[in-house]
Amino acid sequence: MNFDELNEIIAKEAGINICPICGTPFDKYHARQKTCGTDECKRLYKNQYLKDRKARLMREDVEAFREKRREAQRKSRRKKRRKEVADENYQKIQEYWASQAERHIETDGLEYGKRQMERTLASIPKIDVNIGEKK
Repeated sequence: MNFDELNEIIAKEAGINICPICGTPFDKYHARQKTCGTDECKRLYKNQYLKDRKARLMREDVEAFREKRREAQRKSRRKKRRKEVADENYQKIQEYWASQAERHIETDGLEYGKRQMERTLASIPKIDVNIGEKK
């Protein structure tokens, strides 16, 4: 009789739960709890579960597993590429607005009227006020 069988017997008959990682008894907080709840035990249990799952999926259908992994890698690469493109676009936008800020002097509108008047007067041709005089 090994420890796993003993743990099952103790868990069923005595109602005591034993952590499969460290072997300490614990009370479950919820029905799906598998370990005692320490971070180390949860991490190791998850690692073991994922390792077993990978082995099981590869035993069932290796080619399907490989295709699923290929697609996951493609998706990850596309996502990474989209992020790089977004970062490049963000840098271009920052450079554009930095150059715009250098080009335009902000005065919070205090000089707006004066600039508009100068611009309007510059666009109007000069008026000849010498009426009837000959040149």
